[in-house]
Amino acid sequence: MRIVETYSHFGGEEIMMVRHRKLWDELIQVVERIDAAELRTKVSREQRRLGRMLYSPVDLNKAFRSSLAALGWHEQYPQYWGFDRPEPSESTDESGRQTQELDAGIAPNLPTHHYYLTDFVKDRVALEVQFGNYSFVALDILVKHLGLYSDNVIDVAIEMVPMKEMEAEMSPGVPYYERVLFNLLQLGRGRPSVPLVLIGIAP
Repeated sequence: MRIVETYSHFGGEEIMMVRHRKLWDELIQVVERIDAAELRTKVSREQRRLGRMLYSPVDLNKAFRSSLAALGWHEQYPQYWGFDRPEPSESTDESGRQTQELDAGIAPNLPTHHYYLTDFVKDRVALEVQFGNYSFVALDILVKHLGLYSDNVIDVAIEMVPMKEMEAEMSPGVPYYERVLFNLLQLGRGRPSVPLVLIGIAP
């Protein structure tokens, strides 16, 4: 496979080139070593493409996960306590638990434990390779990447999606670079406030 396009948001690509060049080169090698032709394994059930062989998101994910894991990229599970109202109590402790309310059994603001999963993190760089539903890209960028950056876990995030030319050979609903770039630009130059590199790949 090959990297076709990149877009640098908030200086993301510049940060990769200056501070994380080794990881950038590593990602390029991972992409180039994957043979997309071997991953055209999904049989289409759509009426207009019935029986046609398409690129399989499941097999693509497996190929990337295997290659990246071998190079030390790992999953990250940030965990949080959430409440049903935004105002913190004066009794909030270091873990975010409102201890007096918990001890008193006050239900309206009991905390709920939650987490989100980032697929690949290495040396303060987060990476999502997204072949799922296009709505997952917004979750990646606005929640996962931004959360890790705000928590000072990463310096920069990377979102990797197929180009339109590849998405056209996949099942409906998969994100593609041109659409994600348009949506990102609609947010404005300062949002989201996380250095990000958007990468478009194709066979």
